[in-house]
Amino acid sequence: MSTNPDETSPMDPPKGVLPGTESTGGSAGRSHPVVAGIFRVFVCLLFLAIGAGIATALTLSAPTPARADRSAIATPVVAIEPVNEPVARRWRGFGTMHPSMTSMVPSRVASTVESLREGLDVGLEVKEGEPIVRLDAEDYQRQAESAAERLVQIEAQIDLLDSELEASLARQEIGNRARELAEQDLARVRDAQARGAAVQREIDTAEQQVLTARRGLVTIDELISNLPMRRRSLVAQRDQLISARRLAESQVDRCLIKAPFDGVVAAVLVEVGEQVGPGVPIARVFDPSRIELPLRIPASARGRVAVGDRVVINRTVTDDPIAANITRIAPEDDAGSRTMTVFIDLDADGGRVVPGLFVHGEVIESDAVSRSVVPRRSVVNQRVMLVEDGRIRFEPVRILFPMNEERPSTGIADTQWLVLADPLPEGDLLVIDGARTFEEGMAVDPRAPLGARNQDSGSRDSGSRDQ
Repeated sequence: MSTNPDETSPMDPPKGVLPGTESTGGSAGRSHPVVAGIFRVFVCLLFLAIGAGIATALTLSAPTPARADRSAIATPVVAIEPVNEPVARRWRGFGTMHPSMTSMVPSRVASTVESLREGLDVGLEVKEGEPIVRLDAEDYQRQAESAAERLVQIEAQIDLLDSELEASLARQEIGNRARELAEQDLARVRDAQARGAAVQREIDTAEQQVLTARRGLVTIDELISNLPMRRRSLVAQRDQLISARRLAESQVDRCLIKAPFDGVVAAVLVEVGEQVGPGVPIARVFDPSRIELPLRIPASARGRVAVGDRVVINRTVTDDPIAANITRIAPEDDAGSRTMTVFIDLDADGGRVVPGLFVHGEVIESDAVSRSVVPRRSVVNQRVMLVEDGRIRFEPVRILFPMNEERPSTGIADTQWLVLADPLPEGDLLVIDGARTFEEGMAVDPRAPLGARNQDSGSRDSGSRDQ
């Protein structure tokens, strides 16, 4: 059998490997794994140490760049001249508007809702005295009719007593005359006895007639004395029935619930067939033409604000302010929020203000004090940057209150300003942008705002045209 000289047997050693040495390295690594791992870690640490040494050497040998002295270089900066002017203290507050005239229309009787006015719903305009809800008045109508019927009976009894009194007075008069006649007859019989013309039996008969007449008068007098008391009792019952009838009639009238004033229905709280009782709210009506704003401001403003002070109200839905005045002041403070409440009456003014609108406002004191007003952005960390003799100087400030308004005279379009408690020194310029990074004493080149420069150029042009 022929064999290829280039083919090797699986049992032969690889080419280039001497017999007996082909498995020396592998067997050594497999026999000492810990030594091999330590060797690899050492090699890695060695390379890292070499790299760190090279980096340190480069850092230490790097040249240090020279720092330029910029203290003498003036940096352009926009600045304005702070002006002290009379400014009235402003107190900011918040509140929710509600109608000046509102009514929770209640039921004044216990009954069942019979019907609602056609179209009665939220937003319906109603007039004063206009029916809005009708309650079932049948029970009260029956009570009024029953009282009227009993009243007729009582009045008939009173008339009967009056007739009986007249008859008793007539009988009394007759009884008095009968007694007088009996007494006269008794006197004549006694005179006749004294003369011997009458016997004792005739005297007894005359005395009996006198006693009978007197007994009849006693009965009549007793009846006459009782009649006024009976009449007063009947009159009291009549008055009670008149009151009951009037009450029932008024209850019938109260079953027709009417609008208390001209306004708009804000809520309908009952449905047809619902049982209601006295005091149960039926509907809520308010007058949308007059709105009241209870504005809560800091309690420290008490004694400094007064009725008639100006108020600027800002709605959350627009920047258009509303001018008003304080109409009254609450006599006590809220200890929980440390606020006091001032009230402002407003006209609806075509829907600009509506009940439930949350607003914030500013109460402006009537007295003005000279104070410094600076842009809000010029104050950073309770200090401002001033330019004095061409260099920056930091000035700590204390903010009194903010203002939101335009001040065209300053030449900048800012609308947010801060009023400082202490005036800034005169002659220095105020850096508008307080967020710029400057150091104390750094040289700057103050420049007027663009708006102020345009105003100056415009005034110069108008002056040259006048010449």
